[in-house]
Amino acid sequence: MSLKKKSVLTEDHLDIIIKKALREQSVVGAPNRGNPLPGPTEERIKLEKKYHCVPYIFQPFVDDLIKKGYNRKFLKVALGIIGRESDYGQSARYHAKEFASLIGDIFNIKKIKSQLSSKGLGQMKYDTAKKFNVDPNTVEGALVGAYRYALSNYKLAKSQGYDSSKPSSNYNKGTGDGALDIAILGYNQGESFIHKYCETSDPKLKNDCKNAGKTVKLKYGPTVKVTNKEVKNYLPYFKSKNPKHFTGLLTSWGYVNEVAKRMRSFNCF
Repeated sequence: MSLKKKSVLTEDHLDIIIKKALREQSVVGAPNRGNPLPGPTEERIKLEKKYHCVPYIFQPFVDDLIKKGYNRKFLKVALGIIGRESDYGQSARYHAKEFASLIGDIFNIKKIKSQLSSKGLGQMKYDTAKKFNVDPNTVEGALVGAYRYALSNYKLAKSQGYDSSKPSSNYNKGTGDGALDIAILGYNQGESFIHKYCETSDPKLKNDCKNAGKTVKLKYGPTVKVTNKEVKNYLPYFKSKNPKHFTGLLTSWGYVNEVAKRMRSFNCF
C-alpha cells in the first residue's frame, strides 16, 4: 500500500497493537500463547455439555440470554450470522480485516477506515451498534447486536407483508421463513432491501412497489418499468460487484443459505 505521507511505526503504535492482542487473548476460550490456565470449573463443564453445539466462547452468553428470556430462534439466527461474518473469530478473512482496520485506525488512513468500518465478530458498523446499544468488539455485544438487528429486520419484513409461515417465493434453500430470509439479507445489505417487491418489464427482475408506474435504473441491473403487481416473499438476488472483497464473490442468496445452514446446526438448545 502506498501512502502519500511517510508513516513511522513508533513505540506508541506497537504498544497499541500489543495491548489489542492481549485483550483478544483474554477472551474466554482464546489461545493463551503458552501461558498456563486453570482447568474448567464444574459450572463451565456443565455449560459445555449443555451447549455442545455452540462455539465455546459463546456458550455462557447464550445460557445467560436464554435465562433473560431472549428468543432461542433468534439467538440461532445471531449465531448463524456471526458464523458467516467471522467464523466465530477463526477465519483468516476476519483476522485480515481486523488487522487492516487496526492499521487504518492507527495511521488514520481514511480509505481503509471507510472500507473496513465494520467491527467485531459480527462485523457490525458502529452506527448500527450504537442504534442497538451494544459494543461490537465484545463477544456478548456481537451476539446481542446481531440478535437485535435481525429481530428488528424481521419485524420490518412482517410489516411489509412478508409471510413467516411460507418460504421465500423464489428461493427454497433458506430458512423456510420468507420474512426471516430477507431479515438475514438485511443484516448484510441494510434495511433498504426490506420492502414490497413488484414485477417489472423484465420478467426476471423485481423492484420496490413504491416505484409502480415509474421507469427506474436498477442498482444491480438495467433500466426497467415497474408494475403494480406485487410478488410475495420475494428475496432479491445479486452478486458483489467488488472482486477484491474480502469475502470473495458474494451473492445475496449464498449469504442467506450459509446463515440458514449454520442455524440448523444449533440443535442443542
